[in-house]
Amino acid sequence: MSEPIAIKPAATVEYVLGQIEKLSEEPDYIREAIEKIDNSAPEKSQAIAAVVEARETTNRAALDFYRQIYSDLNLSAHAMTVLEKAAATPNIPMGEVTRMLSQLLGLEYKK
Repeated sequence: MSEPIAIKPAATVEYVLGQIEKLSEEPDYIREAIEKIDNSAPEKSQAIAAVVEARETTNRAALDFYRQIYSDLNLSAHAMTVLEKAAATPNIPMGEVTRMLSQLLGLEYKK
C-alpha cells in the first residue's frame, strides 16, 4: 500500500499573490483558441468560445478564492501585530487586549 501524499500548507501572502499573478497572465489557451476559430465553421467557433468562457469563469472563481485567502491572511497578521503591541505595553488590562482582538476579528466580546 502506498503512503498518503502529504500536503504542505502553502497559504502565505507570497503564495497567494503568485497564484493571482499566474491567473492574471494571458494564458496560451486563449491565443490558441483565437487561432482555431474558423469563420466558415460557426459551430466549431462557438464550441471553442464556450470552452474559453467556461475556463474564464473558473479563473474568476479561483481569483475570488485567492482574494479571500489573502484577506484572511492579512487579518491574521494584523491581529498578531495588535497582540504583540498589547503584550509589550506595560499595565494594559488583559480584558482590553481581548476586546481589541475581538473587535478586530469581528467576534462578540463578553466581559
